[in-house]
Amino acid sequence: MIALPTIKKIQARDTYEPNRTSTTLELLFDLVYVIAVSAAASGFHQRLSEHDFSGFLTFIVAFFILWNAWTSFTWFASGYDPDDWYYRLSVMMQMFGSLMIAANINQFFEQGLTWVGVTGYAIMRLASCSQWWRVYRQVPGHQKIAKRSIVGLLTLQAMWISWLFLPASLQTPALFLFIAAELLMPLWARTEQFNNWHPQAYR
Repeated sequence: MIALPTIKKIQARDTYEPNRTSTTLELLFDLVYVIAVSAAASGFHQRLSEHDFSGFLTFIVAFFILWNAWTSFTWFASGYDPDDWYYRLSVMMQMFGSLMIAANINQFFEQGLTWVGVTGYAIMRLASCSQWWRVYRQVPGHQKIAKRSIVGLLTLQAMWISWLFLPASLQTPALFLFIAAELLMPLWARTEQFNNWHPQAYR
């Protein structure tokens, strides 16, 4: 009889874990963002070749969108990684969302942030919330950071969805306001407990 794959109990990583290197799954995730950053750099180069220096600000915003999505995954993976089938499936969903963000980056210099990129973020964040839910249920002492991360991620995503329906005159100021919220949310969530981040994980 074929045994069904099991879902492991998630645990916090040991900060003194020896030989902590990036996994194959993490490297594949990084490759998705290499493609996305290349698309952003290509758009920036095109604007510079047209002597349109406003493309620099557009590139900075595009790069932030990619960096923010990438760090959301890497911070979690450096602190928790059960390496079971459910985790791998969840990461694959995050990669699918990342590819949608990368597709939006190709259009970003002409159309700005579109529903494609916002949907990609939504897919990533729902998968990320499922991982934080496991932490909330299974890792003693980590309930506060898990709860804050889930609430923060869902709130931020609701804000970006509402951004799509704002008048054009309000979208630019709201964009920078939401970016500030993106930077502050992890600080708010991790002030409670996040001392199991492994400093050697991404060197």
